[in-house]
Amino acid sequence: MPPKPSARSPRPKRDLKAWMERVLEKASDVEKDFDTGSVHDLRVALRHCRSIALGLEALDPAAQWARMNKAAKKLLRGMGGLRDAHVIEKTVKKLGMKESTSGRSLLLQMERCAKKGKRQARKRLRAFDRKQWRGWIDELPGRAAHLRMNSSAAELIVLTWWNDAWERHQAAMQSRSKTEIHRLRIGLKRLRYSAESFLPACYVQWGRDLQKLQDLLGDVHDLDVLQGELSSLLPAVSKTERKKWRAAIQARRAPKLREYREKMSGPKSKWHQWRSSLPEGKNLDRARAAWLGVWASYLDPDPDHSRRVARLAVGIYDGLAAAGLAGMDIAPARSLLEAAALAHDAGRSYGEKHHRKATYKLVLKQAPPHGWTFAHMEMIAQIARYHRGGLPDQQSKTWASIYREDGAGILLLSGILRLASALANDRATNITRLRVRREGESVAIRAAGYREIGPFASHVAEARHLLEIELNLPVLVMAAPNPASA
Repeated sequence: MPPKPSARSPRPKRDLKAWMERVLEKASDVEKDFDTGSVHDLRVALRHCRSIALGLEALDPAAQWARMNKAAKKLLRGMGGLRDAHVIEKTVKKLGMKESTSGRSLLLQMERCAKKGKRQARKRLRAFDRKQWRGWIDELPGRAAHLRMNSSAAELIVLTWWNDAWERHQAAMQSRSKTEIHRLRIGLKRLRYSAESFLPACYVQWGRDLQKLQDLLGDVHDLDVLQGELSSLLPAVSKTERKKWRAAIQARRAPKLREYREKMSGPKSKWHQWRSSLPEGKNLDRARAAWLGVWASYLDPDPDHSRRVARLAVGIYDGLAAAGLAGMDIAPARSLLEAAALAHDAGRSYGEKHHRKATYKLVLKQAPPHGWTFAHMEMIAQIARYHRGGLPDQQSKTWASIYREDGAGILLLSGILRLASALANDRATNITRLRVRREGESVAIRAAGYREIGPFASHVAEARHLLEIELNLPVLVMAAPNPASA
């Protein structure tokens, strides 16, 4: 669970709409005088927009996220040359080398680079389509609202970036190369922005440390860039000055790397503290199901109904498991069932006809959430496909593929989903609670608000058939005596 907010910790200042509006504001500021502060502020705003776009691109099938991300990336790169010239000039002055022969030559070179950077920046700003950006401001924040901040799905997005940054950290600590340290800095930056955008409850605890670490590695990177510029400086730096530069750079670089290692190494490192705030075990499987549910919500005409089906399906599963009837070899069976329930109506976006097949294909095309594989997606697709309608013919390839691996478990989960879907289809009844028990040689499901006669009961009776086959027991669905007992 996300940690409790701390009054002393930094809090996220803006949402997507505010960051996108800030891009327009700072782009206008940069055009006025191209000063260091405006360039920096524009780049920060662009990175925040890209961070959100990268997180939602995998969930939302709309192409606007990729287009916005591409536009932001182009403008960000357009500011890169100017930013590098500003930083190198500032670093030379910090090192106290500006009066040396090579220092003066380098500053003159940076003046030329700054002029070139301004021309590049001006060109990018002119090509930047502000009208299109305003159109995205009107549309994308609403689409982003499908993902609730601090939700399980949001945790999974941040965990994905945590894993990416952690891998970069390990590579950097092993090789200690400039390239790997730079990649680590980028990974930490993405983790920071994703936490701020998607998991503000964690960001209030992490933000200060992430900012500090980003600054440390940023200073190291700036010194490395300066070293590269010195190596290419013409005329070449003299041996005496080269020795002074190397000593001055190392005197500033080494303590910053040492401070980073002290904070981020060992069992009490910030890595482990951050990871402990993110889901693990069963909670991680549930987060994956929730993530897939957010994806389905962009396609499902009635995602609230699918969430209701998912609650009923999980309730039936838990009841069967408590009765010793849901034992199966599929490790994350409960979460696969929940994911299938959340996604089972995604195909309706393509129309009512053959929507189950459409759902099956859509799920298979979707990239798996972090930690799941395409095999998991295949099982989810199969469970969702057979939540209603006819079962595959026993001679068909589909039937053979179901039984090749985990077949009995998949059909049992499909049977649970069929029954849950039937129970949720009567909108007037609004069954939200149920109790499942084994009573002798049958399974009794008592549902609050269920009506045992009429067309709805007939529909439920038909829907329980697959579950009865897989359990090899009759399933009795009946009204609960009262809400308290359901």
